[in-house]
Amino acid sequence: ASQLTKHFPGISFDLPKPNTPAPGPFAIGGFPSLPFKFAISITLHPEPPAPLSEHSAVRHAWYWPKNREALAQASCYGATFMLGEEHWDAKTRAMFEMKLVAATLEVMPSAIGVLWPDADAVWPAQYFSTVFAEATTSRGEFPVMIGISTKIGDDTENLEYGKPTVFGHTRGLNALGMMEVECRGFRGTWPELSQELLEVADYLVKFGPILGHGNTIGGGHRSKRTFRVMHERSTVSTGEQVYALYHQPRH
Repeated sequence: ASQLTKHFPGISFDLPKPNTPAPGPFAIGGFPSLPFKFAISITLHPEPPAPLSEHSAVRHAWYWPKNREALAQASCYGATFMLGEEHWDAKTRAMFEMKLVAATLEVMPSAIGVLWPDADAVWPAQYFSTVFAEATTSRGEFPVMIGISTKIGDDTENLEYGKPTVFGHTRGLNALGMMEVECRGFRGTWPELSQELLEVADYLVKFGPILGHGNTIGGGHRSKRTFRVMHERSTVSTGEQVYALYHQPRH
């Protein structure tokens, strides 16, 4: 509770009575300004609920190529759990859960990685803590770099000089109530496309789903590229609408 108090000034807890059965450290918390309370639990398990090597977040973590070897060193697995978050909007709920994870990592410095289901991502524990602290402490913003992930690969359907271009899409915007971002035929590197997708995701998180069909975005100080945004069916997720990006070359 002391670590949570650090991350949530003003929070109060009704701790369970001694000898009360609970699945792990457990508390009922609340804020003076909120008309409801929420339950949180942090538990440790000898084995993950399912083999991590089979989880899509682990299999597609192109940004952490040694994740399987690192995670295999774990001797136990922790899980955070919260009830009552339905009272909040999606962004607030995600921020609260990130704070809960950050507090857990502070008392578990040996933690190796963090599985973030909303973004279908697995992050090195230190990276998660650092990004979260920088975004929330110094800028007071939603930490897009851990709240949103990118899935990147070679685009063999769009070739340039006989070689594949790059394809990518985001994961995590759906959990915030918005469409994901997708791009095919990108002429650049995997990290470059990832950065472009995260720039658009950051814009959407800050300002909401205001990108209209046919709008353009980009060309700022971080990215010199400009993209036309189209609302289209996803080419990877059946039936899903996405913000499809089309690079607009300079004339």
